[in-house]
Amino acid sequence: MSTSGVLKGLRPFYLLFNDTIRNNIAYMPGRESITLDTVIAAAKAANAHDFIMAMPEGYDTVIGERGISGRSRGYPLQGPC
Repeated sequence: MSTSGVLKGLRPFYLLFNDTIRNNIAYMPGRESITLDTVIAAAKAANAHDFIMAMPEGYDTVIGERGISGRSRGYPLQGPC
């Protein structure tokens, strides 16, 4: 059996920290400071920038293991597919 057959039915798993979208994107072990410009470039490369900017607090929107939290509820954290 090929691995493509096994992987075909799996959904991707994303680990989110209870923190801002910005800090979730910027998380990189061993590297302490990542600029907002770098975070935005990464979001644009992932086609997520417009989705993030539609959030009430943009890159400062707090997310957690189950998606958007607090005042930002009503916006499911399911980026563009």
